[in-house]
Amino acid sequence: FYTDDPAPLFRRSFRIAKPIKRARLYATALGYHEFRINGHAVSDNVLDPAWTSVEKRIPYVCHDVTENISMGKNVVGAMLGNGWYNPLPLRMWSRINIRDHLPVGRPRLLARLVIEFKDGTQESIVTDKDWRVSDGPLLWNSVYLGEKYDARLEKAGWDAPGFDDSGWRFASESASEHVSASALRAMPIPPIRVTTTLSAVTVNEVSDGVYIFDFGQNFAGWVSLNVEGRRGTTVSMRMGELIHADGTLNPMTAVAGQIKGLMADGNPRGGPGAPEVAWQINSYTLKGGEPEQYTPRFTFHGYRYVEVTGYPGVPDLSAVQGLRLNTDVESVGSFSCSNERFNRIQEMVRWTLL
Repeated sequence: FYTDDPAPLFRRSFRIAKPIKRARLYATALGYHEFRINGHAVSDNVLDPAWTSVEKRIPYVCHDVTENISMGKNVVGAMLGNGWYNPLPLRMWSRINIRDHLPVGRPRLLARLVIEFKDGTQESIVTDKDWRVSDGPLLWNSVYLGEKYDARLEKAGWDAPGFDDSGWRFASESASEHVSASALRAMPIPPIRVTTTLSAVTVNEVSDGVYIFDFGQNFAGWVSLNVEGRRGTTVSMRMGELIHADGTLNPMTAVAGQIKGLMADGNPRGGPGAPEVAWQINSYTLKGGEPEQYTPRFTFHGYRYVEVTGYPGVPDLSAVQGLRLNTDVESVGSFSCSNERFNRIQEMVRWTLL
């Protein structure tokens, strides 16, 4: 569970020979999914689909992709993450292995691209054995522990026409003993999106090559990294809600399930290979040669501070950005008053809820 296990990339080529009236993509997965058409994301949704008990219901999303499709060759692609369907066997509070209490398995994909033409005919592209699949550059991903991404393994143009996928294997159809088609439901809530971008307010070098960025407040979401350096350089980012008196990161308040050491028998609480402390960490290995940006896909973090190590050169405040994630609900009311303390409490509660 703790060795490299690359997130799969799927692609399917198709040709359009007559004018389109409308195109819709219906998509879901056991695990997380990110869909792309002709080199572009089909939406700004993230961490789709919403988490449910998949043996009871599986939410799917519908995207209007009319503008994404062109005459001639087209490609629909997808990347899958483990999400809640393939969690690590971490023993939360030393006793609860979440894999024993959830339907689990390898990530799986289900989609239908419905294309309506102006002449009244219709065509569907569905997930079947005609899709191709290959390992991607996201080498490891966990909701709780983070991601490991190696940009040297990127396959440029994999999600667009003209890419040679002859070396990719064909996808295999797979059933799941946990779920059935009758569980499919349209997602009943707004999607998760990046709703606020935060800039770091300070950065301090607390020891040689170790930098602490402070975003000024707690929130849930991602750290986006901006970096330029030599090919093969690896930058690590560890998240936490507090710092120690000497300014170093205290990640322990953001540790999954109070996993903060070995069990009484000396074994790790998450099985062979598990970390002794279940803190949150993302790593990014540069492809080199130009400015690069890394943003996680299939994990998220609760944090205020980010510890950055391995950064080439000296980072400034623009080296990282904080991306707040939440279900993109509309605000239906507001509160303010003459007491600034109450106003701050109100704002704190809103951030906490989101």
